[in-house]
Amino acid sequence: MSELLKKYRPKSLDDILGQDHVIKQLKTFKSIKELPNLLFEGQPGVGKTATAYALASHLGVRIVEFNASDERGIDFVREKVRTLLFSKGERLILLDEADMMTSQAQHALRRMIERAVMETNSRVIFTANDVSKIIPPIWSRCACYHFKPL
Repeated sequence: MSELLKKYRPKSLDDILGQDHVIKQLKTFKSIKELPNLLFEGQPGVGKTATAYALASHLGVRIVEFNASDERGIDFVREKVRTLLFSKGERLILLDEADMMTSQAQHALRRMIERAVMETNSRVIFTANDVSKIIPPIWSRCACYHFKPL
């Protein structure tokens, strides 16, 4: 990501424009323990990733981002995501462009996120441009938010 984009990325949920219907609901979460896993879907450039970072700031937790179009397979899920998800501490794991992940990787994630909600203080945020490429078992285990075109 360019340094310019990072510099001017919204810092708080109040800085996110055009997605009031999503922001209003996200503001109700006061801690990561209350937060479900999330699926943010919508066109490129509507603020999905920026909202994930702003939510992490709102909750006072660390965010770890992976671009799922680069890291698509089951080995990535087993090695990197599982390790982070089940390690100590509070964190959000952002899987950007999760619609590019393989079906096999998504199925592995499904089992992990079920356990993580019960056993850890980590949550996963999936972002997707094409939600039809996300397997239904992921949808059913996440709170889904549609981001409107700006």
